[in-house]
Amino acid sequence: MKNKKWNEMLKKVTLAITLFALFSYNVKSQEVEQNPIDTLTTTVQKLQSDFILLKKLKISGYVQAQFQARFLTQ
Repeated sequence: MKNKKWNEMLKKVTLAITLFALFSYNVKSQEVEQNPIDTLTTTVQKLQSDFILLKKLKISGYVQAQFQARFLTQ
């Protein structure tokens, strides 16, 4: 009887310690918080570099569109 109570108490203590360990741990995100101005600057720089690459792309010729329709009669 005493052994059964001891096992129940041990389970409760183990559960309490586990829950305490899980919920008391502070988790931080992987990214460092940045100032909104820094974020905007970074975004503008990426857009500028993409735009420079697109300016180097030359497309010549024309595009011909084609449309096909098929009508089924019953």
